[in-house]
Amino acid sequence: MQQNAVEVNEYKGYSLFKEADCEKNRHRNRGVVMVNIIEDHTKEGKMSPRGTATLIGYFQCIPPRDQLLAEKACSDMLIERGVVPVVH
Repeated sequence: MQQNAVEVNEYKGYSLFKEADCEKNRHRNRGVVMVNIIEDHTKEGKMSPRGTATLIGYFQCIPPRDQLLAEKACSDMLIERGVVPVVH
């Protein structure tokens, strides 16, 4: 489902933080939201198809120029929360 026709600041109730003035905070907040989506839709180590669709839909609503930084923030947060083990 493409939502580009109308400029929105949320996806299924999850904020996209488009109004945030500080880019660093905007990327971090988006990363936190993506981790929350993952955690909300994961049971016994498996993410539900609905959760996967929600995560992909949310990510696609982030402007392409910001997607890499949001993905990095999500990865960092997954490591910080211990969801993904750190390989040394």
